[in-house]
Amino acid sequence: MPRGQRKEIEYTGKPKKIHDEIVTTEDKLKALRAELKVALKEQKKEMAEAAKKESKAAQAKLLKALKTSGKSVDEILEFLGAEDKKGEE
Repeated sequence: MPRGQRKEIEYTGKPKKIHDEIVTTEDKLKALRAELKVALKEQKKEMAEAAKKESKAAQAKLLKALKTSGKSVDEILEFLGAEDKKGEE
């Protein structure tokens, strides 16, 4: 960890060009990191929305299957309870 005040270096000629390029590259890097952060937020949001849609579609498919099965809710629950008991044994 440096101690005391930092001395400013006066660049001239070729070192000045290189230093200026480094500074501009660092600025670009900061801007790109900010863009990446925003893009990742958008990606997470889109993934969450897609998962939500998929879940709703699966629920709708299940509900449709239950309605078309011709079985009563009690029969279906009894069947599912019997399957749970088989899995425990």
